[in-house]
Amino acid sequence: MKLLKTRTDLLRLLPKNLIMAEIGVFKGEFSQQILDICHPSLLYLVDLFSGRTSSGDKDGNNIQEADMDVEYEMISRRYEKNPHVNLIKSSSHFFLEASPSESIEIVYIDADHSYESVSRELALCRDRVTDGGYICGHDYVNQWGVKRAVDEFCESEGLEIEYLTEDIYPSYCIINRKKPCHTQSRSMFTASAIMSPA
Repeated sequence: MKLLKTRTDLLRLLPKNLIMAEIGVFKGEFSQQILDICHPSLLYLVDLFSGRTSSGDKDGNNIQEADMDVEYEMISRRYEKNPHVNLIKSSSHFFLEASPSESIEIVYIDADHSYESVSRELALCRDRVTDGGYICGHDYVNQWGVKRAVDEFCESEGLEIEYLTEDIYPSYCIINRKKPCHTQSRSMFTASAIMSPA
């Protein structure tokens, strides 16, 4: 395992111009960092974008409350002319279940932090992320269920955390190594195809 100072350093290390998904967007501040540093060919921004919620920065400081319906409209306007951004109003599980196998090359998970939710997200990412792609996420701590879910996922799949940041709430990065015979596909899909039913 290699330690990195911050999750910004993790972004700098990741390959560029790939298909990426950020699961859990909040106000979109980290989304902009992903765009600026990784220059993804396509970035899915996935969030329920409903109701009120609160979140801190990468270290859990500067807690902000937000009306996610309002944030959705603001982020929509911000990226409406950016062909590399696809805004998805959906649960993480619905989005991943609807995604074709091996259609995402890098995913960053920062949504529901419960053990059950993260475990399900990781299991889905095992198939949806390409062979040799990157499964990343935030809040690798014992405070919620993230660390337990990540550790159990790595153990059961024979994987390991390749990179871990030294933020107060660390980010992890797992290389999604599969069997050599596994073929890759870069299938793409539209937001309308995976929008949660009303």
